[in-house]
Amino acid sequence: MIGQATGRVLRHIDVAPEVHIGQLVANGVPAGVAQLLTGILVAIRDGAAPVPTGDVERALGRPARSFEDYVTETAAAGVWT
Repeated sequence: MIGQATGRVLRHIDVAPEVHIGQLVANGVPAGVAQLLTGILVAIRDGAAPVPTGDVERALGRPARSFEDYVTETAAAGVWT
């Protein structure tokens, strides 16, 4: 969606969790935080949280929006140009 909105070619490179942790640590993220963040991403990738919970609305005070809406609004704002 981001590629379409920006007219750019984007590609996803799947990185093993251990490699991702290593990259985060190499960029200054503490090892424990890198492991936690990577664990969250792996859980999302594996479908551990497929149903919206309402947590976004409770945390932000507004309803969650779709990724498509986020991309459309962000591209229109010129953030990716």
